[in-house]
Amino acid sequence: MEKVVVFGGGGFIGQRVVKFLVEAGYHVIVPTRRRERVKENLIVLPNTDVVSCDPSSPKAVAALLAHADIVFNLTGILHERGKNTFETVHVEFVRRLADALAQAGSVRQFIHFSALNAMTGAPSRYLRSKGKGEVHVSKIGRCEWTVIRPSVVFGDGDSFLGLLEKLARYLPVLALPGADARFQPIWVDDLARMAVASVRNPDCFGKSLSAGGPETLRFAEILASLLAAMGKRRVVIRLSGGMARLLALGMEMTPFLPPLLTRDNLDSMRLPSTCESRNDAKTLVPARLTSLREYLAARSSRGGLNDSYSEYRHIARRH
Repeated sequence: MEKVVVFGGGGFIGQRVVKFLVEAGYHVIVPTRRRERVKENLIVLPNTDVVSCDPSSPKAVAALLAHADIVFNLTGILHERGKNTFETVHVEFVRRLADALAQAGSVRQFIHFSALNAMTGAPSRYLRSKGKGEVHVSKIGRCEWTVIRPSVVFGDGDSFLGLLEKLARYLPVLALPGADARFQPIWVDDLARMAVASVRNPDCFGKSLSAGGPETLRFAEILASLLAAMGKRRVVIRLSGGMARLLALGMEMTPFLPPLLTRDNLDSMRLPSTCESRNDAKTLVPARLTSLREYLAARSSRGGLNDSYSEYRHIARRH
């Protein structure tokens, strides 16, 4: 059974990737700084080891990679906080990981998650850091590499729809920055299936793969679809560019809480997060991709979130 190390496996996307890797027959190792805090969904999965590891330690990372066949990197942040900056997470960590992969003899493929529009000349620090990370990945010579570049990702437990839903539930008036920003939202399960389909796939070696859903939506359309699914009527105020930046600045200055919106987020939204010419998710996922509106309708009909890990918890309790 091949071993797959998944950095960032405890995150929203990472958990789904781990689940589908396990179902595909791989043995998965998830390194984490805080093993006791790792999401319970990972602990109940078969053939999955959650191990304590300091990813900033070259020795610890080298030990993990010594017997790995495949390596995933899903570490990433949307907002900087303290020592977790775009530069340290998206660039320096990737550089160290690339150096370790260059020395690891057993690793056959490295699959790195980035973002649509990632490039060193992008308008936001987030996208520029993602672009710098991709440069380090492209220089790996010891093993094959694949970069996956998704648009905004939605699904049960995400921070994107989850935040909008909380605001829409309690606020009668919603201020909407970047109302005309364009996205191609992809369901997290479709993205995870795509990632697993890229493993050992020669067609994915040495390539950056774009990942979007079946439809392109403006931010205002996403909010309208969510409100319709929730059965809520809210007053939506579209903010001009200047007002949006003032709102973001105010949120950045709020003490003790991570900002809901930053000026860097607005800079990222200046570019359409869409697969303009090629959507590799459509090629790699055998089933029809799920749209945001279909997902919202299905979630509304079942009356809440669906826990897809319940089967594994039931099995775990029997042993």
